[in-house]
Amino acid sequence: PGPGGLCPALRGMGTLAVLLERQIRSGIAAAEWLAGRPEVTRVLAPALATDPGHGLWKRDMAGASGLFSFVLAGWSDADAKRFIDGLRLFGIGASWGGHESLALTYPAIPGWKGGALVRLHIGLADPADITAGLSRGFAGLGQNRMGTSLPRRPFSGQPKAAAAGLPVTGPQGVQHPSRPNHPNNDT
Repeated sequence: PGPGGLCPALRGMGTLAVLLERQIRSGIAAAEWLAGRPEVTRVLAPALATDPGHGLWKRDMAGASGLFSFVLAGWSDADAKRFIDGLRLFGIGASWGGHESLALTYPAIPGWKGGALVRLHIGLADPADITAGLSRGFAGLGQNRMGTSLPRRPFSGQPKAAAAGLPVTGPQGVQHPSRPNHPNNDT
């Protein structure tokens, strides 16, 4: 990064506290919403009072974050990928700390037997938009716990536009070739 990158970084520092507060509120709202879903058997977020590590978190921490995981017990790793493929407002990746919401699945954790594990980083979108995006992910699972058949589509790992070889654009048509799952892309 050269001197041109320093000005936006310094400008961003002035709003960092406000952005982190928003991210914390949105993250906790999403975690609480997920805890109420029948497909989710556990939300791994110490900021939630229902988390087994909540006492330690409360004792040792001064705040939370938008980074947490949840378990889709009884669902396969392929189901977790279908969930992620159905998300809106979420990119696929592990670049925690940015403004965008991201999702990843962890299919190969040695010794894990709790079900499909999904890791989320909640960004700065409105909590209602985030839960609406997560709802679309659940619709992509193909079959919910009530036995209702839902449409399936294959997990591609990338937006439809990128999968078709089309350029993926962000705000004001700016292309993001290294970030095909940017939340502002029209996929």
